[in-house]
This record gives sequence, structure tokens and C-alpha cells, in this order.
Amino acid sequence: MKNSLVTNAQAVLYALFKDVRAAYPTMSCLDRDRERLLALIKTRGLESLSLDLPNLDKLLLRGLETGRLVLEGPYCCAASKRIRVPRLFSGLWLRVFDGEGSLRSDPDINALFFIRVLSNFYKSLELKCSDRRKSIAVEEYYDVEGSLRSPTLLWGDSEFDCFGSLRTVHFRDGLDDPDVSCVPEELGSASKSIELLCDRLQRICDSIAGELGYYDPYEFTNSVGRSSETKRYLGHGRGSVSDLSRHADKYALPNWSERLQRVFPNDAFGHYRFDNTLEYHSWKESQASKLIAVPKTLKAPRLIASEPTSHQWCQKITLRWLIQRMKETRLGWFLDLSNQKLSRDMVLLHSVPMTGDPDKYCATVDLSSASDRLSCWAVERAFRRNPILLDALMSSRTPILNDGITGRDAIFLKKFATQGTGVTFPIQSIFFLACVLASLGCNSLRTAYKFRGRVRVYGDDIIIPKSGYENLRLLLSFLQLKVNEDKSFLHGQFRESCGMDAFRGHNVTPIKPKTLVNRGPKSEQAMLDMSNNLHKAGLWHTAAWFESTIRKNSYPIVGILPDGTDLGAVGRVSYCGSEVSHLKMRWNPNYQRYEVLCRVTVNKAKVKPYNSTSGVFQFFAENPSPLTKWESGQVPEARPVTRSQWVDTSELSVTVPSF
Repeated sequence: MKNSLVTNAQAVLYALFKDVRAAYPTMSCLDRDRERLLALIKTRGLESLSLDLPNLDKLLLRGLETGRLVLEGPYCCAASKRIRVPRLFSGLWLRVFDGEGSLRSDPDINALFFIRVLSNFYKSLELKCSDRRKSIAVEEYYDVEGSLRSPTLLWGDSEFDCFGSLRTVHFRDGLDDPDVSCVPEELGSASKSIELLCDRLQRICDSIAGELGYYDPYEFTNSVGRSSETKRYLGHGRGSVSDLSRHADKYALPNWSERLQRVFPNDAFGHYRFDNTLEYHSWKESQASKLIAVPKTLKAPRLIASEPTSHQWCQKITLRWLIQRMKETRLGWFLDLSNQKLSRDMVLLHSVPMTGDPDKYCATVDLSSASDRLSCWAVERAFRRNPILLDALMSSRTPILNDGITGRDAIFLKKFATQGTGVTFPIQSIFFLACVLASLGCNSLRTAYKFRGRVRVYGDDIIIPKSGYENLRLLLSFLQLKVNEDKSFLHGQFRESCGMDAFRGHNVTPIKPKTLVNRGPKSEQAMLDMSNNLHKAGLWHTAAWFESTIRKNSYPIVGILPDGTDLGAVGRVSYCGSEVSHLKMRWNPNYQRYEVLCRVTVNKAKVKPYNSTSGVFQFFAENPSPLTKWESGQVPEARPVTRSQWVDTSELSVTVPSF
């Protein structure tokens, strides 16, 4: 496996440089750059290209932001004493920056794109990182947890007095905390500014909390119907949980803590046994989440926590209610958790230089470890005017974390929620939106109307007018949240958010494959998708290499529409239209249509029935449509299977014989 990965990494590097050579046939240094990278793969392996080479992209983005290159870090040796650009890819660098390292007035967009592709191509390969890097990630996780403020309310107690104590809490309380360094040193003395921002933040949070309205989980779940428009139903996901084995019956809900019982009574939300024998377990005995490491890249794993089954179940009820309320209220002006394209379109628009009002030009902000740094202290103040919702959040929150990686003792969490919690993403999106609006001087959602089209939040990806950037940075630092300086952009014409990297109105997003080896149906589909993405980006030699790893003659050729999108069918994309002449064709008299036999990848999953009465509860919870083929049981992780299948030619927009 490792040898084939290294061999493929070398082969795809040849293909990448062929694409660069096709664009710049007279650039003499490309062969030298290619041989140097090939030698690094042979001597140091992929670690050098995955961990060190992306430093060039970081240097490039800082240069676009500040207008000047600062050579520091791996692979940043200057081309010469007179030419202050990196020696590696120097021919491309000199088309973006001049010999002194200053940004050109008319930088070559293609050269910029090629630098980004070559620097990042091996960055996101899904490889297991070393134990040392995993230990470092865990240490950083605990360091962040230990640095957070302690909440005012008793988040770890089953009796949560949110109705009485909430009247006195305020974001200004953090100014009186002597144990926490709230303001970064580089911002200097800014206590008056912070106090003003805290007052604005509290008012906008109170406005948002009131806008969300009254949360009644019982009424919400009973209003769920079979309407295809709402698409709301209850059900478990396929992720792991902390109190059951991987293939256990989640609908059995083995534990129902006293914390849940107060807001989510078991007989209304988790009861299925007609003999009513379910025992209530104290959270001190059994309710804890489990920290686990998910493979991400060679640099570091992704640390998430699996939740107790019953807590996850109730969190998803609150999640669906929050998503519905965002669409029904003025929050929808700035939030849409189901559509990242809105943020991408804004980024592309605001990367174009604008004249006139500078506030029309927006900055993009990214946060480091956003969910791990959002504290209970902040959340209780953000939702103090909606104690019913806050009580539900506390009730389904898991306060104890067991370390499933290093085996440390269990800890009481001061963060609101870990990654893996059902409500983490919507709550942090709402809170960060409040911070943005407060930084822009808004006191309520009503006064925020003027920022429609200039503010967009999706998780920790933030788009904000430039005038509010410094206030936002100051406020987030006070709240113990950390702005990722390497991925936040205020000056220049480069912007990045939600997977869209734009410079002067051009899409310069680097392409980062997850795998370079075809090991089965799942990876074959990934290789096909990567080939199509590379083809659309104009990297045709590299696309051809990925295409060579699959059985390309078994797939149809799918035409690309004028707007750059394809027809959505599975196949190889082409700018020359669709083609199926290389595939077997037939006339289907039953459906009165022409069909072609092509290769498709389907997710095959056999339902595993439960040996209990929980199937009854599953039916009423999921509330399937009468037109749906449904059966009770657990649906395990789908196993991709590649097979031949007859496909309607109309889906491919191809010309077929006339009758």
C-alpha cells in the first residue's frame, strides 16, 4: 500500500508539471523543480510534501494580503541575492511578484493558481498521523479546555436554575475576572472599547434569543408530519455513541438521565416499552461522552467526542428546531446552514476591487478550534433571554468527558459542546453572528437589516464588512476565541470562505485529493470525482492520470453546461458534450426510452433487524411515508458497490436514434 502510494505520488507529480508546462512552454526552471520534488519523495517520503510544502501556500497568501513576500519557513530559500522569491517554482513566483518580492500590479492568475496547486496537492491525503502528533493534539485540546472561564450557572448539576440566576449575568462580567487574560497584548489598553462591545453583544444576543421564540420540544415533535416539503423526522444517525457498541440497538436508549427527564420526559421522547421498565440512570453514573481521534491528515487527527445515545437523540430534536427557526426568522438574512454556496458567491464578489464606500468591501474571518473554545460562560449569556431554550441545551448537554485516546481521568467540561454534538454547529453559528453584528454597531436584528448581503456566517466561516474587522477581532479575543490569522483576510484582493478561494474575481481554490490509490468502489468513485474536478480546472494531464486508474470505458461522457456545471450524472465530464457510443445501448419497451449500460457506484446496506420491541418506537419516531419501502432495524455504514446498470439516455443529454 505504501509503495503504491509513493509510486502514484511520483506519477501524478509528472502529470502536474505537464499541465504547468502546457501553460508555460518556455519556462526553463520547471524541470529542475520537478526533479527536486521527486528526489524529496524518494528520500523523505510523502511527509515532506504533506507537511512542509504547504508552507509555500501560506507564504503566498500572506504576500497577497500584505503586498510583499516574507521568506520564512521550509522551502523558502531565495532564488538569489537579487531575486527575493522562493527558489522552488521561481518561474511562477516571478509572474506574481517582482524580483524584490513585491506584488505585481497585474499578477498572473494562472501562475498563482499553479503555485497553490503544487503546494497543496498532497496536503489533504487521508493518512494516519504519528502517535507523537496525536499526543500533541490531545495536549492542545486539554490546554484549551483548561484556559476557559468557568460558567456562572451550574451546568454540571441536574438542577439547573436558569430562570433565577440568568437575570444577573452579562458579558461585562468577564472584565472583572482576574484569572483570565482577556485582551491580547498587541491590542493594548482597550477596556473601554471592550465594555462598549460587551453591551452591544448582550443587546444583540437578547434580540436573537427573543427572535428564536418559545421552544416546546413536545409540540415540535408532534407537529412533524409526512409532508415532503418539511422533511422533518426523528431518527438516529450512523455515528458511534459512547454508551453502546457499534452495532447495538440505538432505539433501545439504554440510559435516560435525570438531566434529560426534566425537559425531555422519557415517556414522550424515549419511551417504547409497553411494560414501562426503563430505569433512569443518574448522569454521575453513566452519562459521559468519549474523546476519539478521527484520521484527518499526516499533520494532526480530528478530535471529536461520541455522545451518549439519549443525549444525541434529544440534541437532534433541538437541532432541527433551530434550523427551522433560522429559516422562519430574520436570522435567515445571514444564516443558512444548508447552503454554503451563498458564502462562496459572496467571497467571489468581494474579491474584486471596489471603488467608493470601503464598507462595501468585505473581509473573511476564520477561527481556530472554534467549537472547543466556545464556553458555557458565553452561551449562558448569549441565550439568557430564552431560558427555555437554554434549559433544553443544558439538559441534553453531556458535562463529563472520558478520554478514549490517552486514558486520562474524566473531566468536567467548561466548553459548551465538543465536535460531534448535534447542536454545536447551529449554536456557534448563531453566537458568531451576534459577535459580527455587535462589532458593526447593531443593537438588534431589526437594525441589522442594512447589512444584508454583506454579512454571512456559516459555522466559524465569517464574512464581515472591513469596518467591523478590528472590533470583531477584539471581541472574539475577549471571549477567548482565537482568530486564525493565516486564514483570515482583510487587505488585498484575496478572500476565502466555505471552500471558495477567490482572487480578483477568479476562483483560485487549490485541488486536494484524499487518495491516490484505487483500492475499491469507494476510492474508485473518489478517483473519478477528482478526475472530473481537475478536468474542470484545466489540469487535463493530471485528470487523465486519475482517469487511467479507473475503468474509464465503462462510464459515459457527461457534457458540461455553459455555467460550468455538469448534468449531475455519474461519468467523465467533457466540454465537448455527452457521448455514449462506446457503451452498449438498448430500447426499453416498458419505459419507452433508450438506455445505456454503464458502471455506477451504489451504497449497499442491508438493514440489521433488532431483536426487541424497539422497532415499534423506530416506526413512530421516523414516521415513514406510506410510499416508502421501510423496515425497522439498524442501517449500518453503507458499503459501496460498483456494478453495471442500465441508465436512461435522457439523463445524459445525448442524441439517440430516431424511431
